[in-house]
Order: sequence, then C-alpha cells, then structure tokens
Amino acid sequence: MTDTTMWIAVFLNTRQVIKADTLCKRENYPSRIIPVPTKISSECGMCIEIEYHFLEQFTALMKENEIDVKLYARDKI
Repeated sequence: MTDTTMWIAVFLNTRQVIKADTLCKRENYPSRIIPVPTKISSECGMCIEIEYHFLEQFTALMKENEIDVKLYARDKI
C-alpha cells in the first residue's frame, strides 16, 4: 500500500459513524462521511473515508472509544 491509499471504515450503525466522525474532527484526522460503496455490505448506509497514514491512530481511537469498525482499502473494493 502506498501512503496515498484511502481506507473505508464501516460501522454497525449511523450513531457510530457520527461519533467516529466527531472524534476524527477533534483529533484533526482528515476524514469524510461517504455512502457505503455498493460492493460492501453494511447495515448502515454511511461510512468514513480516511487517509492511510492516519489509519493506525484512527484504529486506536476507535478501540479506545469502544467503536466497532471494519476497514477496507479503497483501491481493493
């Protein structure tokens, strides 16, 4: 993976997406809410796109806040 790869973070519900987005903004992680790509099945229609070089911090932040997330490399979907 290159450091330009975007990642898709998929959550169980909309509440988790909003909470994760709020946490990303608080930590100044560049992210944005987007529709879940059609190749990914999700109960929630929204997900977060995040840059590769913030992935480790993002994952730790989600774990710290007890938010379940499934990650997909954007270029692999």
